[in-house]
Amino acid sequence: MKIRQYLNVAVLLVLTVFTVFSIYGAFLGAEQAKVFFNSRSMIVFWCFLLLLFGVGFFVYASLRKRFSLLMIHAGCVLVLTGGMIGSQRGHALLDRLLQKDSFVKGTMLLHQGQSSNQAALDTDTGIGELPFTIGLKEAFIEYYDKPAIRFYFSDATDSGFTIPAEVGKEIELPDDRGTLQVTGAYQNFKMRRVNGRMMPYEAVESGFNPAYELVLVLAGKPPETFFVFERFGMHAMPGRSYRADYAAPRMVKDYKSTLQVIDKEQVVKESTIEVNKPLYYGGYHFYQSTFAYDTSGPVSGISVSSSRGVWAVFVGYGIIFIGLVLQFWPTLLKGGTQ
Repeated sequence: MKIRQYLNVAVLLVLTVFTVFSIYGAFLGAEQAKVFFNSRSMIVFWCFLLLLFGVGFFVYASLRKRFSLLMIHAGCVLVLTGGMIGSQRGHALLDRLLQKDSFVKGTMLLHQGQSSNQAALDTDTGIGELPFTIGLKEAFIEYYDKPAIRFYFSDATDSGFTIPAEVGKEIELPDDRGTLQVTGAYQNFKMRRVNGRMMPYEAVESGFNPAYELVLVLAGKPPETFFVFERFGMHAMPGRSYRADYAAPRMVKDYKSTLQVIDKEQVVKESTIEVNKPLYYGGYHFYQSTFAYDTSGPVSGISVSSSRGVWAVFVGYGIIFIGLVLQFWPTLLKGGTQ
């Protein structure tokens, strides 16, 4: 009886401390809270809490007799165990026991067409290695609005004309002046001499120079081809009576990256990730975290998080929910029949 009384006091004290720590951690911020809850003193607290769960199974007979209470109890143990396994220190301890080399969280920066198995760790300046390779097949931005090309006549007083930046789009110019059509699009525009003429082509080597090819047909004049670049404005040319500029979309909808998992020199999985839609493979989740452009093209920042212990936490919460339903459902049914 005294053991149960002492245990009741210990449980009440631990729950009080846990509540205080939770409130305190909520005001620390994400990074400081992470350090606090993984500190040595907190590790002792988590281990003591887990010990109480174990002792309670033998001390409280109701846990062994009522299946619903047993499920709630077991679910709490799973949640706590999963959280401890998934922590930084839990990773390190389990790696030593299993003779593995893993990491909790890191970041990968990949250019389009690049692949790597290394991630910069969040905890220090070290590098973590994945047991497989991640390749960035494509990185792109989705917009609510669409890119366009603004076209102006130098002798006009109006604000110009807009044509969607899509191959095949064509507009009729007012006053029967002619037509304007988008005839080509390039991601890495370059030119080379062919039969004495400079011809555009899509360069396969490293680089990023998006451009559009347009054909202007004015009444009584031969078709004229010119180019509009996303990153550079159009230069004024002698004898040219018009100008065109790229109008970039402004309302970003989403940043996306199409990743390939390369395991044993074979692509075993391909998926397009978003900020809240990760790729899962080999015990790791891969999230879209940053997006930028440089001279080589789009650069995708991929956040890598270990899933070790996560499934134990999810299963634990599921068991707790089922246990609560089994525990309180008969009471709810009785209340509804009155």
